[in-house]
Amino acid sequence: MLGAVQERRLAISRTALERFFNGRSESRRTLRCVAALLHTTPDALLNHTRPASPLAPAARACRPLSDPEAFRVAYQLWVEMTTRKLGLPIDLRHDLVADLYDSWYAFFKLARELVKTIPLHRDPASEEMRQLVKLSRAILNEGLRPHLEQWQARFRVWLAAGGNRALAPGLPPQEMQSQFPEWTALSRDLLAANQRLGGYLTSLEAMIAQPRKARRRKNRSRSA
Repeated sequence: MLGAVQERRLAISRTALERFFNGRSESRRTLRCVAALLHTTPDALLNHTRPASPLAPAARACRPLSDPEAFRVAYQLWVEMTTRKLGLPIDLRHDLVADLYDSWYAFFKLARELVKTIPLHRDPASEEMRQLVKLSRAILNEGLRPHLEQWQARFRVWLAAGGNRALAPGLPPQEMQSQFPEWTALSRDLLAANQRLGGYLTSLEAMIAQPRKARRRKNRSRSA
């Protein structure tokens, strides 16, 4: 059985893996690697489902992607989110805010580069590609940016100045960070951002699900 952290981390499907790797044998090897990362088994990973997170307003209409390149971008974004404290629940009894900010900033840069590779130029009228662009921008501009702009610099300046080490020497770092003068407001906003990001992750999972049957039938008729 997957634990609570793993439940929020991943709801991977056989269809998504096979589509991403085009049915090549590497998909099983990759599944084993992902399972090892999550401290579970490949079978448990394939059979596991988790309750859907509340969807953010900009992400409720997401549908499975049929374009291989758009799918690749969505899958890579999903993997990045499910292995960072974006799609994973934050626990401030154990997590360090500075480490979270480092991870979020690294994801922001990586995601921005991935969005540039969405091949919208091939089909400017493609609704699914536009939906992926919209969701990706929402993750960055609505999910991450507001909290980082409001709190990251203030917290890092306080931390760089020594925090409250002189007043509370010997405290573990998790307790030390809670001495930040605006800790209640920061932590509340951080957890709210984490919940929003969980909604975006649910939307990405919808995008890498099995394509609509009607779309698949249409593609087969074209190739016939």
